Amino acid sequence: MALLSNVSLIFYKKGDYRQSEATATKVLDIEWGHEKSSYRRAMARIKISQSTGGDLILLKKAFKDVLNCTPSTTTQKLVVQMESEIKRLEKKERKQFSSGFGSALAGKM
Repeated sequence: MALLSNVSLIFYKKGDYRQSEATATKVLDIEWGHEKSSYRRAMARIKISQSTGGDLILLKKAFKDVLNCTPSTTTQKLVVQMESEIKRLEKKERKQFSSGFGSALAGKM
């Protein structure tokens, strides 16, 4: 597990966040609750979210997984980052949702 988890870290440091996420997920498929892999998958999902506009569902799932791990200072810092990114995505979705209805309603009047 340690080797695959470290491979995930290497992908992350190279900027290949999707491969980092996939590798960390492989570890978690084998050993659910592997703290470092949960952390690395969550970090990769934050980066993917920031670069692509985000996937709120995947980010929330990673957030729950990290919360289920043993709390450490590093995990607590990640939780703060993830909460911030989730709030940003929720705000973005609300804005898109409300603007979509606003333009649809304006067209009918």
